[in-house]
Amino acid sequence: MKKLLILASAFTFFALPLQAAVILPSIFAAEYCSLRDRGLSYDDAMEMAMKGALVDGKPTRIMFEGIMVDEDVLQAFEAMRDTCPEHIV
Repeated sequence: MKKLLILASAFTFFALPLQAAVILPSIFAAEYCSLRDRGLSYDDAMEMAMKGALVDGKPTRIMFEGIMVDEDVLQAFEAMRDTCPEHIV
């Protein structure tokens, strides 16, 4: 759970300047995992994958364990967890 909250805050940090954008979870996970496999740092892989997986749109906000988060962030985390659990911080 703690990892999810840290990841959600990282997603929020990268997405803030790009208001009205939605993460495409499968594209994000594939790019992030590929970059990490090639040796990029967590931060660099996260930033590059985020840039490649954002599309215009308004994210849906949901309540998760008492905290409001964007649904696409949760889906991106789940996709990462399924695709490359070894690279989750």
